[in-house]
Amino acid sequence: TPASLTVKANDQTSTYGVTQVIPQTALLASGLKNGDYISNATILYAGNQIVSGAVNAGTYSNAITISNAAGVGVTNYTISYVSGNLTVNKANLVVTALADGKFVSQTDLAASSTNCSGSSCAGGYAGAMYSGFVNGDSVGSGALGSSPLVITRINASTNSSGFYPNVLMPSGLNPQNYNVQYVAGSYTIAPAEQL
Repeated sequence: TPASLTVKANDQTSTYGVTQVIPQTALLASGLKNGDYISNATILYAGNQIVSGAVNAGTYSNAITISNAAGVGVTNYTISYVSGNLTVNKANLVVTALADGKFVSQTDLAASSTNCSGSSCAGGYAGAMYSGFVNGDSVGSGALGSSPLVITRINASTNSSGFYPNVLMPSGLNPQNYNVQYVAGSYTIAPAEQL
């Protein structure tokens, strides 16, 4: 009578934007006897040994399938196969608020109204710069999620002339596939007619 053997696919971890090849030895066998062993198996995600970099970030339960175990003494067992999970981590995206400024006599909104070719900048003030997009993603592709970028001047009550570093703080994005690191921008308030 064949003995019982369980062969489980190891869980796999990838990152959005990075192609990963699943090792065909990424398994755990339980129930082997007499020096028998499993050397490899067919281990796939969506029928393929490759996890595409286009797979969205998230956890995919039982998505790593396993079959066709090979090794020594395999015919001595009735094999049960157990699928593994796939976790796709988010890629990193840096969002930096661009430097902006105004004259003492202006409101912040009026001073920023001429940025971005006369239209309102995304997030406000002078807008932001993005670094880290993958897979052809962009600001306009929908990759940033449904919540808009917001740039806030954390010293908005200050209206004295001077240079204020790291006071334009971006926030608000909720992209599915990116961990967002926000970098603050500087703000300059110049005496009238000297900006």
